[in-house]
Amino acid sequence: MEELDLREIVSGYKERIRRLALFDPLYELERKREQDHEKKDIDMKGLGLLALLFFFEQKLMRQYKAGAKQLAAFLEKTAEMQYRLDHEDYERLARSIIQTFRPTTGKKRRYSFFNWETGADDGIDYSILKASSFDLKTNQQYYTLDEDGLELVFATKEFYSEFQLSINQLMLRKQLDKGEFKGALRQINEMRIDVESLVERMTRLKHEIQRSIVSEETFERYKQLLEDIYGRLNRENDEFKELRAFVKETRQRLYAKDMHKKESRTYDLVLRIAHELESVHYDHTRLCNKPAT
Repeated sequence: MEELDLREIVSGYKERIRRLALFDPLYELERKREQDHEKKDIDMKGLGLLALLFFFEQKLMRQYKAGAKQLAAFLEKTAEMQYRLDHEDYERLARSIIQTFRPTTGKKRRYSFFNWETGADDGIDYSILKASSFDLKTNQQYYTLDEDGLELVFATKEFYSEFQLSINQLMLRKQLDKGEFKGALRQINEMRIDVESLVERMTRLKHEIQRSIVSEETFERYKQLLEDIYGRLNRENDEFKELRAFVKETRQRLYAKDMHKKESRTYDLVLRIAHELESVHYDHTRLCNKPAT
């Protein structure tokens, strides 16, 4: 048996722990003992995940006024058949969840651990939620997912798969903002794969509908599913338009600074990004306009 390379095995240990640490707030919520008016235990970890999905959806839809009241309304609508709670109870739970993700001090969460790569105690600071704005008239604090919060959402498989394209659009915007053009080009290539996967899923759904529609109830279920899908496709399409406009502005700005002469490689990369993004958007637009039945 070959001798194990211990140094190689523990390499990058802190980064692995960081990814695990992101789940710590959910387990902290799980340890909270909450009951409804009928003494039924409340799934606080589940409500915490629902809260993450709520804030992610707000980010996707560019709704910037999301706070405790808005989260409470969402949780109440989602869980009203599950628990016997008043609106005030949901507001209290919403504030507890927000404070778990974002401590009242405003500081990042801290996760302490022993680093087996360095052989010393270590720690990780991370941020799930961050303050986005404050409404003086209503005295409401609004929040949005911070980068670590986004990563935590991405780590949930079903949501990650369903919104893969939207996620990559968010990542692409971030890379373009930072001028990371090589990474942006790779992101667009991933988006192309996302669109191809969407085409395959829509084709499978079309065949499933044709095979399975045997009742009005089944038809209505598929109809609602299609409405949700096309609603998401339209939001993705709007984001594509904004991304293309942003790339066009970037290209024009670089041209005005004679970057096509001074740094032709960078300028050529931006031209490739514009071309590839247009191509992916074209394929996605065809998907938006293609009927599923």
